[in-house]
Amino acid sequence: MSETRQGWATVWGKRAHYAEAGAGPTVLVAPGLGLSTRFYEPVLMSFAHAGVRLIVPDLPGFGRTKGPATGMAVPDVARWLLGLADALQLQRPGWLGHSVGCQAALEIAAAAPERAAALALAAPTGVPARFRLARQLLALPCAAAREPARVLLAVLRDYVRVPLGAYLGSWIRAGADHPVGRLDLIRCPTLLLVGARDPIVPWRDVARLRDGIAGSRITVIRRGCHALPLDAMDVFTPAVADFFRGVVPFD
Repeated sequence: MSETRQGWATVWGKRAHYAEAGAGPTVLVAPGLGLSTRFYEPVLMSFAHAGVRLIVPDLPGFGRTKGPATGMAVPDVARWLLGLADALQLQRPGWLGHSVGCQAALEIAAAAPERAAALALAAPTGVPARFRLARQLLALPCAAAREPARVLLAVLRDYVRVPLGAYLGSWIRAGADHPVGRLDLIRCPTLLLVGARDPIVPWRDVARLRDGIAGSRITVIRRGCHALPLDAMDVFTPAVADFFRGVVPFD
């Protein structure tokens, strides 16, 4: 099956919107900050053609899923994602995190290891550093200059509709989250992906995650920047799909 399917589930008593495509090992996406199912539509189709069932939700407050006006903390996002997995009857899917979404995926694998078959973390944030949020903010113009126009348009299409309070609240809370302290609890196969042109997530941060997660490995995507799933899709999808097909059971 190669067409995108839209769906609704009930999570914490409220309606949650998601999109999915494909058949094969099931992978749930923890989206980047403020990004909706619309941003990941090409990624959904790409993974479907690669033999993976990919599910992308609109997180609370973004896209078509209503949520708190001031955003959510990373542990709450992780619990919400597990609630979505329950609603979709997914006991142990793979998890694909992107940017800030990687922090929620790491939280899931550390706090509920029985619910994570594998992790793929694209441009992962969360490594402690002085003035972490300020550094991210200063790196954004450089990242924007390096992204293809089609990626910038996809980001802007989502961001013009993003509630400012939910965005800033989620971003600030993510800046207070420190997944590095829980890496020793992660036991599932883990693939870390970093773009060689990404000014937001430096190599040393990804290497620190690799050193803390037993058996994990890094794939560097030379043409990639921060929006790895979309800006380097021709390289990103085969690498991640091959990884998940080897470690996630077919539902």
